[in-house]
Amino acid sequence: MSAEELTARRVPLPEAASHERAFSVASWLPGLLHLGLVALLLAEIEIVRAQFNTDRFLGDDRSWTQLLLETRNAAPVGIAALAAWLLVAWKSFTREYGSLARNAKTTASSARWFGLHLAVFAGFYRLTGWTFGAFDGAGPAALAWIGVWALGALAVPLSAAAIAFPPRALGASLVRLLPSLLLATGIGVGTFALSRVVLESGLWFPLLSGTTRLARWILGAVTGELAVVEAVDGEGFALSAGSFRILVSRNCSGFEGIALTWTFLAAYFVWFRRSLRFPRALLLVPVATLLVWLMNGIRLAALVWIGDRFSPEVALQGFHSYAGWILFCGLSLSVVYTSQRISWFAVEPQGANRASKLDTINPAAAYLGPFLGILAASFVTGAFSSGFDPLYPLRVVVGAALLWCVRAELPRARLAISKTGLLYGGAAFVLWTALERLGFQVREPEAARGLAELSPVAAGAWLGFRALGFLLVAPLAEELAFRGFLARRLVTQDFEALSYHAITPFAWVVSSLAFGLLHGQWIAGTLTGALFGLALTRRGRLGDAIVAHVTTNVLLLVSSFAFGPRHGWL
Repeated sequence: MSAEELTARRVPLPEAASHERAFSVASWLPGLLHLGLVALLLAEIEIVRAQFNTDRFLGDDRSWTQLLLETRNAAPVGIAALAAWLLVAWKSFTREYGSLARNAKTTASSARWFGLHLAVFAGFYRLTGWTFGAFDGAGPAALAWIGVWALGALAVPLSAAAIAFPPRALGASLVRLLPSLLLATGIGVGTFALSRVVLESGLWFPLLSGTTRLARWILGAVTGELAVVEAVDGEGFALSAGSFRILVSRNCSGFEGIALTWTFLAAYFVWFRRSLRFPRALLLVPVATLLVWLMNGIRLAALVWIGDRFSPEVALQGFHSYAGWILFCGLSLSVVYTSQRISWFAVEPQGANRASKLDTINPAAAYLGPFLGILAASFVTGAFSSGFDPLYPLRVVVGAALLWCVRAELPRARLAISKTGLLYGGAAFVLWTALERLGFQVREPEAARGLAELSPVAAGAWLGFRALGFLLVAPLAEELAFRGFLARRLVTQDFEALSYHAITPFAWVVSSLAFGLLHGQWIAGTLTGALFGLALTRRGRLGDAIVAHVTTNVLLLVSSFAFGPRHGWL
């Protein structure tokens, strides 16, 4: 019976079903090099950001200083451009990457280019220090100098890419990708410029006024008490109830949420264009926009109510940070769910043949469900905390329950203790600890302070759930999501039929980066995720990656109690 037939009948595929391509360290060396280069570039960006800033240019209206001040907005412009590029050129990028990877350089050639890259970065670092420090030019000469500095900034990633790929082949690929790169950059810059126009022209004021008054009406309807709205010149409105008062500024008007929703809908329309009816589906845009505005008013009303009736700290430190994302995720999922089940929007509504689909389950849901459930629970519990999350046990309960629910839909993960899992898990622990000691990944232990405020029984129960989540629930859910699903889904849509041996270096790199970004501590998270990926492909067993992850967390837990500090697991 073929893999496709097994998948269609929902018969769990055994791990490493295909051994036609055995693990080879040599075949993974390019991927290791590329992952290292990404980490190197990110570290260099952090070094430059930590050493130089644009504060000395504030209030200076010269044209070249204004250009340097705009570098502070590189992150939002870059994120918008990256999102646009993934939409318009993902297939082209993976094709070009595969072509370049097949012509990767020799070790000696890479070493020479690595030395050149270090020299380029050192020169750019010195150039940045002088530009942001002593330089005080004026006129066209100053603009020309800023142009030289910008070219130096571009030379840093290009020289890094030349470490891995032949310059001629790299140049040819960049030329072929240039139209999509320019389009994505234009979308990123245009999106940011439009938001600046909205902010600086005062177009946000009517939206802010309406949102604030909506929040006041909701507060009055719910509590029976009249909330107070006061205009603050040049800032926005003050909304207060009882003893709690907040300033509703232009960033709270809702235009950012509307822009984010429009971006999501654009991506949704592109990826699901074949399953939606156009132009009918475009009606989702005004409907979603109205819902975003209404939910923003509800969010502000709830923020004031929590601050007045419950806790100002929870309102400002927890609810204010998480509520917007909770509402956005809920709206996005609702739009997708509804539009795929209403025939007016969907070409083939998903609920049309419900009787024939009762015995099937989306395979992606089985791998992603526990992780997404934990993530959703963390949003909810975080919204009702003020730094330390006393409701953390809820995440563990949700994750464990979802893992139990999907257990029959997953292949048997061989969780027997293996040398592979122990070896890679131990290496990940050493790497994580080394980065902590070097100061790259230090985090203040908020939980230690929060536990001191709980009773001994409550603190003990919290620590028990934290240990259970850290040692078992989180490793299982994260390995299913990042190694079991994402690393294979980046190779083929029919991911369940793909052997773990067949995961490509590109998919390994991307899934490791996603794992690192999830953990916030992106350097340690990315590199340890890469080690878990190597444990997976070494013998083609998901269980080895899980054992490696558990091993790392066990060692972090033991070392935190034996040597401190405890932020390795708290």
